[in-house]
Amino acid sequence: IGHAVRDHPLCVHNATFAIPIDSLNDDRFYLKSIHGQESTKLIFASFLIGIHATVYAILADEVAKAIVISVRGTLSLEDVVVDLQCLPQELSEVGRKCDFEGSGHYCHSGILSRGKWMYEDIRKRRILHEVFSRGSPYENYDLVIVGHSLGAGCACILATMIRHKYPRLRCF
Repeated sequence: IGHAVRDHPLCVHNATFAIPIDSLNDDRFYLKSIHGQESTKLIFASFLIGIHATVYAILADEVAKAIVISVRGTLSLEDVVVDLQCLPQELSEVGRKCDFEGSGHYCHSGILSRGKWMYEDIRKRRILHEVFSRGSPYENYDLVIVGHSLGAGCACILATMIRHKYPRLRCF
């Protein structure tokens, strides 16, 4: 099961958690709600923090029938530095790579850097590919991306980057 979480639980740095793909049906990875219900399963979590890396989690919400990518907002000093990288950056290069028209459209450069990092991290780990693959218990689920503050900006640009592969995607 992924890397062990290191350091104090409230100060986790440079750790990830991932359930093996062949364990998607395993009940050990459910999160309990405040009402004691188990309807959300943690699939992946990255606690990597840096100028490019950001904290995010991928969950399966079995009530809403959705895979949810949740992106943390500003919390660390690194996050503040990213917030301050606010020069606009054109999206033409990202658009060519991700199959959308980015010419004449701009994004906060810090948010774009984090969005590109998440896109590559999710792609290289093949998380969404495996979760939505034929035979997966989640192959017909919707995809939802959410975030708060800095995480909301990262969620928006990530949604823009992967929309062509996931047409039922919703971003909040």
